[in-house]
Amino acid sequence: MLTQLPVFILTSAVLAQASRSPTPFDSESFLTLTSLAHADPTATLPVVLGLVTLANVESSRWFMTEKERERERKVDQWTAEKRAKGHFILQPKKYIQSSLRLLSLGRIIVGALVPGVSI
Repeated sequence: MLTQLPVFILTSAVLAQASRSPTPFDSESFLTLTSLAHADPTATLPVVLGLVTLANVESSRWFMTEKERERERKVDQWTAEKRAKGHFILQPKKYIQSSLRLLSLGRIIVGALVPGVSI
């Protein structure tokens, strides 16, 4: 994420600057975008982008093998036992997955605000 975020911001800034009037993007269209120089008025493409990103985050659970599921059940059981004893258990996987879910929603907001050429 730290390596992709600066590239995303720089690319968005360059495309936003390139889409200022008058621009050749004014006459181009794509799916729900009537002009690539403006943000998507229906926000269809940003929502689709966010849902695809969210599906990518959730897909790690869709393709788990039975061995991986069994290991996850054992870890959950171990965690429950430790918490019952009053221990604090840090589960980075859950924090990372929650953060990625939140970021996929953030992509919808950013995608709805930037010009269509940036999406």
